[in-house]
Amino acid sequence: MKISIIIPTHNRADQLKTAIDSIVLLRDEADCELIVVDNNSTDNTPSVVNEYGEFARYVFEPRTAFTRARSTGGENATGDILLFLDDDVIVNKGSLANIVRVFSEHQDCAVIAGKID
Repeated sequence: MKISIIIPTHNRADQLKTAIDSIVLLRDEADCELIVVDNNSTDNTPSVVNEYGEFARYVFEPRTAFTRARSTGGENATGDILLFLDDDVIVNKGSLANIVRVFSEHQDCAVIAGKID
């Protein structure tokens, strides 16, 4: 199962970089793609995302609305599982593997939520 990790962001490039760095460390846990939806930022968000090469896909959403940015991310996703994260999240080791495990073991599962500290 492929996970599409979707991160909407608006003018929080520094926090975004920290979030992406935490995901990069885990990318071998699961088949995944990373989609960053720039929700009309005026900071250096595009250059931050471009630092990650092909691993991170940059998508621009000109309509500034969190829900619109999430929707745009979903429309651009190719994965079986959509994982929506905030741009200031730190993803813990084992999280991606655990998400795949839950959906694989529970075929009738449609939505899960993770622990937020």
